[in-house]
Amino acid sequence: MGARTVTHPETAMYLPDQTIDLSSPPTARACHLGMDLGSTTSKIVLVDPFNKIVFQRYHRHQAEVLSTLLTMLAELQRTCGNIPVHPVFTGSAGMGLAEQTGIRFIQEVVAQSEAVKMFHPYCRMLIDIGGEDCKMIFFDQRTRPDMRMNGNCAGGTGSFIDQMSSLIDVPLSSLDEYAQKSGLEHEIASRCGVFAKTDIQNLINTGAEKSDIARSVFKAVACQVVTSLARGRKIEGPVMLTGGPLHFFKSLRTALLDVLNLPVDSAILPTESLIYPAYGAALSIDQNIDEGFNVDQLIETLQKRVRKTELSDCHPPLFSSKFEYTTWSEKRGRHQVKSAPLSEASAGDIYLGIDAGSTTTKMVVIDDHCRVLFKNYSSNRGDPLAKVRDGLRQLDKAMQPLAKRLTICGAAATGYGEDLIKAAFALDIGIVETLAHYRAAQEFEPDVSFILDIGGQDMKAVHVAGRAVQDIEVNESCSSGCGSFIETFGDALGFSPEEFGALACFAKHPVDLGSRCTVFMNSCVKQALRQANDVADVAAGLSYSVIQNCLHKVLRIGDVSSLGPKIVVQGGTFKNPAVLRAFEKLLNVDVICPDIAEYMGAFGAALLAREKATKLLTNMATEPAKLLSVCQPTGTTDSTCKGCNNNCCVKSVHFSGNRTYYTGNRCEKIFTNSGHSRKPGRNLVAEKLSLLDQLAQDRPEATTMCIGLPMVLNTWENYPFWSTLFSGLGWRVACSRISTTSLIKESAATVMSDNICYPAKLAHAHILDLLKRGVDRIFYPRVTYEHPNFEDAANNYNCPIVTGYPDVIDSAINPVACGVPMDSPLINFNDNQQLRSGCKTFLARFAIETTVFNRAFDRALQAQQFFRQALLLKGKEVIDAARVAHQPLIVLGGRPYHTDPLINHKIPEMIAAMGCHVLTEDS
Repeated sequence: MGARTVTHPETAMYLPDQTIDLSSPPTARACHLGMDLGSTTSKIVLVDPFNKIVFQRYHRHQAEVLSTLLTMLAELQRTCGNIPVHPVFTGSAGMGLAEQTGIRFIQEVVAQSEAVKMFHPYCRMLIDIGGEDCKMIFFDQRTRPDMRMNGNCAGGTGSFIDQMSSLIDVPLSSLDEYAQKSGLEHEIASRCGVFAKTDIQNLINTGAEKSDIARSVFKAVACQVVTSLARGRKIEGPVMLTGGPLHFFKSLRTALLDVLNLPVDSAILPTESLIYPAYGAALSIDQNIDEGFNVDQLIETLQKRVRKTELSDCHPPLFSSKFEYTTWSEKRGRHQVKSAPLSEASAGDIYLGIDAGSTTTKMVVIDDHCRVLFKNYSSNRGDPLAKVRDGLRQLDKAMQPLAKRLTICGAAATGYGEDLIKAAFALDIGIVETLAHYRAAQEFEPDVSFILDIGGQDMKAVHVAGRAVQDIEVNESCSSGCGSFIETFGDALGFSPEEFGALACFAKHPVDLGSRCTVFMNSCVKQALRQANDVADVAAGLSYSVIQNCLHKVLRIGDVSSLGPKIVVQGGTFKNPAVLRAFEKLLNVDVICPDIAEYMGAFGAALLAREKATKLLTNMATEPAKLLSVCQPTGTTDSTCKGCNNNCCVKSVHFSGNRTYYTGNRCEKIFTNSGHSRKPGRNLVAEKLSLLDQLAQDRPEATTMCIGLPMVLNTWENYPFWSTLFSGLGWRVACSRISTTSLIKESAATVMSDNICYPAKLAHAHILDLLKRGVDRIFYPRVTYEHPNFEDAANNYNCPIVTGYPDVIDSAINPVACGVPMDSPLINFNDNQQLRSGCKTFLARFAIETTVFNRAFDRALQAQQFFRQALLLKGKEVIDAARVAHQPLIVLGGRPYHTDPLINHKIPEMIAAMGCHVLTEDS
């Protein structure tokens, strides 16, 4: 093919390679036209009767699918003339057009398979990453395809990369260049953009290098693609890589091959990788087909037959008229904060509040009368420290002309970046976000009953009774009711948040998009736009969805009356009038929305800084310029923590004055930002783990068979029994290594279900670890019933995953094929006679003498009972001591596998570090 020009990913397009010789009769030169209309891009490919590409285009359609397609077809007509073509659609947005026009449609993976069969019959695997979907196709020796696509999660796709690029404020065209300069990889959740945004924002707030984050984003995408689509299938090359992200980002290709454990030379990157589905669609057309269109007929057909179809479900308009909007706006403007110019500050004492949020940084300065003297709002743009410095410079500039000297007598930080801001600017007050927002709400309504704060990626609901906080709810893992939810869609459609909100206010027929997460909503929005609904109706529908998601899906508020009579809403999201109005209409209530809704966290922090400075009689006495001089980063160092087997990569950010901020550590056992130490409480989770370790160390060495025990799921419950039993038979017992993130990455391709629980996914890693260690056999029983812990318990059976996972492992990994048999007998612990019988039946094949078995079995029962009693004694010690000393006790209820430090995320250590004693459910 001829030369091409490819620009950067945001505006990528192909120029024509070759024009058609129109001297031949049109019927003899009829070409095949593949049109791939994806979630974010449109591609067309014209193929001649000899399967050679003669024209191709690639454009981002910005949700204008039809107009983008018509533009490309018009260019085709100008370049190649009004030639006859046989068209075919493919892609997520192509099906709707195919249905309305009667033009043939072929599924994307089928189309790509056609191209592979024709030109790369030796290929064993194809991975395609698109805008919002990813595909993996396996081919056997006869090139028969096993096709797989992502379901409802767009984690491992191009749009995920787009969002992460925007979050760290790096142009998409430069993201790969950044990643290639990286020297460190961070853990980033990839299943959903929501989780990833939280991880990345924490990295940004703690000073992580953008190059390292870029590299980590690509690795996260690669892991998501493999874990969601490989599902235990054997991975072998050659592997073809197609789609925009894999075409443009070398770092993504490198990360993907690394996760697949394939050499670089096993990858095929076809020159048609950007337009491969469209190419395959064109190749799939029967050469003997007679019907077709001239290009102008095709354009005319699309223009005439693709019409607007209304969605049947609509919300009522947010406002019935401009007059209603004006009246509502005037009423809303009553809730004004007390304010004054800096020159009127009383007594020269001022107080500073800083809210380092997930996406924005806010600063508020008040005086002794709680009047707002100064405020600053800015997007983090990947550097919250710089935004705080900018705000302080503006404050210092505003104070310069003043006749009297103003002194900052108290300063407090809150939000995601609280610890970083405290360390950087030597602040001595840190405020929990929910308390800062509650204190701010009290200034507007002392008897507030419910506070709802919706920020960029988080939300907080505070229930108040008798001027005391009764309950606090926060979104744990979903941000579909947050500001970024609606902002993301606005950006995708080319509107600023202000423009998007203004459009929504006057929509006539707001589309009912339901209450779903961002990923599901993508398809709903595309469907609405594909049906030619106005953008305003979609914007209004999203405003309703934000509130529906927040109240019903994320916070799960079923009874609106539980919110009480006086509701205060705050957060930048409520600056959008459409969202605020949707809240009022859905709940049929009037709410208080302060004029500084987006500043409420910083305002509350400033109020508390004033109160704490007064009560503690602190003498901070400083000025903005001095705070700026304090925040002088002196460098960073990277180290690996050896406090446990997690081996966390810890970045130390150093500031002048010997202050250091640590990030990357999962606990504060070795590295801490708390600034002070207290006597930790006893941690029985850690002591339980030590008991199990001691059991392993006390086993006598054996020279006979080595049997491997995977430390997964219910093995944590019954390890004392099994290790004692096998040791008593003269066998050597080998346990799998403690869980680590690197261990689970090695097994990602063997996990057969992306939706299975994390502890089950870990089982794959532990089985592979035992195979590497060269054990003779692996013992992983199917345990249906466990030992009854309580006499009046209704039942004591394991969940189906625990009971049946040995069968999944056998299918996904097949240890026998690796030369190591895996024994999975059916065992029950609820009856000792059944347990004895099951063990004896299993061991019959090994010709164990009856006396040897009986002695080993009895000792195993004793070991299990001793382990349980030891835990109970430890629990009694802790409870008795806590009662005498009036110390707090927390029972960390969970399942046996929560003893695994990787699964419990060091939560027991965190609680113990606060001076609380931690009990397990079985102590």
